[in-house]
Amino acid sequence: MRSYTSNSDAPPAADTAPRMTLRRRTVHALVALAVIFLVAEALCRFGAPRWVAIEAGREQEYRAAIAAAPPGAASAKRALIMGNSLLNEGVNLKSLRMQISDDINLQRVMIEDTRYFDWLYGTKKLLADGARPDLVILVNSPDQFIASTLRGDYTAYRMMRFRDVFAAGRRLSLSNTQMADLALSNLSAALGQRTNVRRRVMLAINPKLREMMPLLTARPEPQIAIADAVEVARQRLLEMQSVAAAYNARFILIIPPIADKTAPALTDAITEAGQQAGVTVLVPVHPTQLDRDDYADGYHLNAIGAKIFTDHLAEQLRNLAHDKTNPATP
Repeated sequence: MRSYTSNSDAPPAADTAPRMTLRRRTVHALVALAVIFLVAEALCRFGAPRWVAIEAGREQEYRAAIAAAPPGAASAKRALIMGNSLLNEGVNLKSLRMQISDDINLQRVMIEDTRYFDWLYGTKKLLADGARPDLVILVNSPDQFIASTLRGDYTAYRMMRFRDVFAAGRRLSLSNTQMADLALSNLSAALGQRTNVRRRVMLAINPKLREMMPLLTARPEPQIAIADAVEVARQRLLEMQSVAAAYNARFILIIPPIADKTAPALTDAITEAGQQAGVTVLVPVHPTQLDRDDYADGYHLNAIGAKIFTDHLAEQLRNLAHDKTNPATP
């Protein structure tokens, strides 16, 4: 018997090729994206610390902070000083080290645009990774210390342990999307450094943006009543002291001067909080002691202001080094 093939079977066979082509193209696109991401991840994780001076400096400071203390006087205390651009611009590190070298071996970790919560989790990570200072010192302005913000992707990548990501998200009332972003940024250098990469690309395209960058990245801190500021600061001072004491260290907050109308009152409020909490708060130079001419931009100190602040800070740290109080006790 002669066999026949129905014409109704032909169309489905003809449609198979386009579907297979679409599937292959989708697979190829996904593979290409995966390769691009892996290359970006490798470049950010292994390349950035080598060719980007700022990132290389951060990596070097971090490694020095968690390494053994450098050679110094046998009786010198080990101190870890942390902070943002106020530390970088307001403290002449070389001069400070020279002035306190007989009493304190000082290691610095500086990351711009960081506030209290960045350093709460950053301190936990530094200590967990091996840093063993006698003194844990944070340099933050009053508004930064009472702020309830987090830098975001870069903090997650550089300054946080994975176990702290979701705790931070809950404490700061972040959305599930924001917490997921922090978690992925913690695991991925490419995601964790994407904001920095965008910033450097913008600067490479237009170097004049460097002058505008502080305005573009500025985040106004929420206003807070002085009475509330005292209580918030007291709780945070106790929290930081608890973190330090777990590793037999003593926490110290240093408040640098800023040319802001709220700075004097907030500085006094946090000083009062330190007295209530029994935690050391140093104010080497009160905001009322400097003029506008001592600031570079109304916020950061210039060379003259930095010298004044550094010299007073050195004197206070020398006095602190001779304090016989148990370092783990406020």
